[in-house]
Amino acid sequence: MKKRPSISVVICAYNAAHCISGILHSLQQQTFTNFEIVVVNDGSTDTTSIVASQAGARVVDIPHQGLSAARNVGITNAQAPIVAII
Repeated sequence: MKKRPSISVVICAYNAAHCISGILHSLQQQTFTNFEIVVVNDGSTDTTSIVASQAGARVVDIPHQGLSAARNVGITNAQAPIVAII
């Protein structure tokens, strides 16, 4: 059974395929490892969802609703008691 993460890192993304892999790589290089990464794909028309998924993030796809709605979806989908929003 997988241990529940201590921190959920929520990343809201809209057409961010060009930079999301760098962000995810940076997070994965941290010495603290008990966290999950949730990428909220806010209706991107590029390959953001695919790139984030291939990099190991949990991706939640929503129709484009804007940053506030994407953050709320990320918080709702977070599994940890602490949420960090990037």
